[in-house]
Order: sequence, then C-alpha cells, then structure tokens
Amino acid sequence: MIKERGRSVIIGLNLKKLVRGDRKTWNEFVDRFSPVIYAAVWKIFRTHLTDVNDCDVEDAVQGVFLRLIRDDFRLLKSYNPRRASPVTWLTIVTRSTAIDCLRRRKLATVSLDAQGPDISAPRRPTGTATVKIIPPGILSPRQELVLKLIFDRGMDAGEIAGLLGVSPQTIRSTRHKALVKLRKFFSSKD
Repeated sequence: MIKERGRSVIIGLNLKKLVRGDRKTWNEFVDRFSPVIYAAVWKIFRTHLTDVNDCDVEDAVQGVFLRLIRDDFRLLKSYNPRRASPVTWLTIVTRSTAIDCLRRRKLATVSLDAQGPDISAPRRPTGTATVKIIPPGILSPRQELVLKLIFDRGMDAGEIAGLLGVSPQTIRSTRHKALVKLRKFFSSKD
C-alpha cells in the first residue's frame, strides 16, 4: 500500500474501494495476489505433509481470503506499508492461516466399536503387584477409557489421540486428572 494523490492504494488498487467490497477492485486484488498466496500455502503444506492434496491447498487459499475480509475487512485494513510490502505481508498472513489449517486437520479415526469388544476388557495382571479395584463413579467414562488404553493396551498419548480424534495434550491432561482423582481416593482409604 502506498499513498497516491491522498488515497490509500495497494499496488495500484484503491484500498477504500477494496474494503467497501467493490467487486471489480476485489477481483483485481484476487487476480494479482492469488498466485502469491497459493505458492505460500503450497510451500507450507509440502513442508509439513507427506501427501499434499490440491483440494486442501485450495481450501487454505480460500481461508486466507476469508480471513482478509472477516470482521468487516479488519485484517486487510490493518496493512501498514511502512512495515512490509503487500507481498511480504500477504505471505505472513498466508503462512499463519496455512499453519492454522494444518493444526485443525484431524487424523484418521476409527470407531471404538470397530476396534472390537475387547477394547475395554483389561488383561489379567501378572506378577505380585497388588491390584486395587476402582469403584464406579470415581472416574469419568473418558478417564477410564484413557487409563485402560494406556495401562492395559500400552498405547501412548499420540495413538490414543488419533483414535479418539483429540490432541495428545488432551490425553495427557485426562490421564493426569484421572491419576490425581485415584491418588486422592486411595490415599483417603488407607
């Protein structure tokens, strides 16, 4: 964006018309900058994914344009030509949006019913360890499931997260809260 005869412009495009939603100005903006945005999204996806899907890239590119117009063009209005060129600024916005898209991607999940009926059946304990029975109602169903998958199945937080469609941090947090509840319950019984 540069000042040209008292008007704000982004490389020849009137910013005021652009943020008012002028169709011709918007189409010129999209034509001029979509190759830059597409290339930046493609680079981010290629860096972080083994299989880059054209549909995912196009969705992320659309996400960038939506982000620019969201909240009455708030982000587009925030462009400051003294801080960066339009291409640099759009590349930064695009990288941020593409990384957000990658974070939101869900891993393939499998229904717990498809895993078979034995997913909740614990294995028989071995050795001389004392096994205490957990009374019902102490843990939530999700906490019970997470503990069974960790301790009975030997799964790690990443595997369980993929199975349940949540983040590994959520699994670690659920495990921690369940163990705190169990420690509190069993310490008060001894």
